[in-house]
Amino acid sequence: MGQYKERYSYDNQNDDDFGNDKYVCVDHIKDAAVFNYLRQNSDEGVCSYCGEDDKVALASDVFSFIKCGVFAFYGEVNEEGMAYETEEGGYHGAPKFDTEEMLYYEIGLEVDDDKLWQDILTAFGNQEWCEKDPYADRENVELEYNWNQFKHVVKHKSRYVFLGSKQFKESINELPVDEILNDIGRRVDNLDLFTWMPTGSAVYRCRQHKSTITLNTAKQLTAPPSHLANMANRMSPAGISMFYCAFDVPTCHAETVDVADLVKDQVTTGVFQNKEDLYLLDLSKLPNVPSIFDPARRDSYFSVMFLQKFVQDLSKSITKDGREHIEYVPTQIITEYFRYTYEDRTGASIDGIIYPSSKLRGNNACVLFYDHTQSLDKLEFIYSMLETAPVL
Repeated sequence: MGQYKERYSYDNQNDDDFGNDKYVCVDHIKDAAVFNYLRQNSDEGVCSYCGEDDKVALASDVFSFIKCGVFAFYGEVNEEGMAYETEEGGYHGAPKFDTEEMLYYEIGLEVDDDKLWQDILTAFGNQEWCEKDPYADRENVELEYNWNQFKHVVKHKSRYVFLGSKQFKESINELPVDEILNDIGRRVDNLDLFTWMPTGSAVYRCRQHKSTITLNTAKQLTAPPSHLANMANRMSPAGISMFYCAFDVPTCHAETVDVADLVKDQVTTGVFQNKEDLYLLDLSKLPNVPSIFDPARRDSYFSVMFLQKFVQDLSKSITKDGREHIEYVPTQIITEYFRYTYEDRTGASIDGIIYPSSKLRGNNACVLFYDHTQSLDKLEFIYSMLETAPVL
């Protein structure tokens, strides 16, 4: 067994060193973090489960690695303080699971070998399990509640002076409504959801118009003057001009063109390039929810779960039926927070936000914090393209 024969003794095994006489190869457990652990801690040998010559790790080490991930989120019911009532039929008040239910249905651990699966179950023992602090809401649930509270306040109670107001301190975990912005900022910073857009990057911005109108200059195609910014947008209220754009023509058109508007039968798209590097909050960089077995990313588990729903909420499609000026309020406030209040760990100011397109899944839109004058100064107009609408 290569180096493993020299490093481990198989005598006097007990429950703590169960698996000290077995080896597992990298192919049997379908989890990226466990796979990486196996790959980094393996040696040439024979897998005890499939019999193949391969890179293998000591099974007891793998079981211990899996336990570390599980114990970060789950515990035995008696150790987690679940109430036990004989008349109620045992532990109650929160979901509980046997070992197999916890590993397979709750965590989603996939193992393709029955003998290995049984050994993993044996390593954990025949216990009843529950989540850590079983009677409390999970962190991501609390965060979603706080975000929904924030949206309710700014849409229906106070739009301008809620910051610092004693009336809006209530929250499920005593997080003041105005502190929700800072909490989101901290989580975004911890995940480093920022990117630099290099000088000379192409962005596309279009306008839908009548065929009798010709648009072929930077002034016509850039962000509108403030007195003409009379529509509420996702990231900016009426009266505040910003430069909305995309990184490709289809997304630019999808985000802008109203296919029901038969009067405005043409679309002109302007191509612009930034004259200097831009520092952007990039909500498209949000990673997948990390494996609970990944020690390097485990702490961000609930943050990522919350921010995924948060970004979906920010970028969801909103029908322009007259209520959009209400529905856009939370994202407009979030935008102003990152534009004027937030500072990342480097102290750099943010020039805009990249966010998933609400119209083309998998593509991204962008808003730059440039009004009409700033757009003309900081962006170079390259050329324009005329097409017949609708173009979707």
